[in-house]
Amino acid sequence: MKNKIILFLLLAVLLAGCRDGGKAGGPTMQVEKGKPFKLELEANPTTGYNWYITEMDESFFRVLDSGYQAKATGRVGTGGTSYWKILPLKNGSSKIRLLYFRPWEGKDKAVEEYRIRAVIR
Repeated sequence: MKNKIILFLLLAVLLAGCRDGGKAGGPTMQVEKGKPFKLELEANPTTGYNWYITEMDESFFRVLDSGYQAKATGRVGTGGTSYWKILPLKNGSSKIRLLYFRPWEGKDKAVEEYRIRAVIR
């Protein structure tokens, strides 16, 4: 019984870590003003879920392009990668938050969260 409790707690800690980019507060990126960078996250829109930017200061960033690239497996329902090409507009520091949810359920029902902090030079 004690081993099951320890295993459950370990699993809970691991899952909690995965919801925020794998780290508390998410990773920090160093980016250059005026030089676009690409953000990529694994996704599978065939399940109804997709990544959405829910927080981004538009005085710091502009999304130049976004989309989804399926894995070339030839199998129906295989996942792939959601991507965003983002242009840093000014020097400073700002955060971007993304949530993985079904649009008809809303962001309150998100099953994953990813955050980055960008330091723009």
